[in-house]
Amino acid sequence: VRMLVLGSNMGTYELRTLPLFLRIPIPPYAVHEVVSVEPEAHLSSTGSQLIFHAVGEEHTDIVRHLPLVPSDRTPLSETLESLQETYELPDFDLVVLSGGSRDKQSDELQALMKTGLLHNGTVVSAHGPGSEHDTTGRYLMGLGNRSFNNQVHELEDGSAAILSIYRPRSRDEL
Repeated sequence: VRMLVLGSNMGTYELRTLPLFLRIPIPPYAVHEVVSVEPEAHLSSTGSQLIFHAVGEEHTDIVRHLPLVPSDRTPLSETLESLQETYELPDFDLVVLSGGSRDKQSDELQALMKTGLLHNGTVVSAHGPGSEHDTTGRYLMGLGNRSFNNQVHELEDGSAAILSIYRPRSRDEL
């Protein structure tokens, strides 16, 4: 499993998924790839340490964590391209977008589509304003135009978690 977390926030999402990763059988010498992109260096360092401790010595051979702290001036598309070219990660099975702004999430999704890091079946998770907000409506409309099957989960605090599965359409369906 290859997972990309944008705006990692000290490894919160990564820590929640590690128990699941450790239960997924993989062939010998294969590894689960977890990439965390964090704009704050001190948060990335702390998150990386937490993930290392959570994985434990006995699992470091099956879970590889790559923390990235790109410069503020580095466009996301450039960071994503480096994952393909430098780190040889062609695509991801699970992508967690930065929390909060639906407009930022739309921009992140556009960069992911442009670089080809999503494949048929990639799950994209986006947490942000609830469905009553205009930005959430625009975000969902954009997903519908890009071949995603969506589930909206309203949360008690008024926010919403949107889970989307990428299902690219064939030329015949367009």
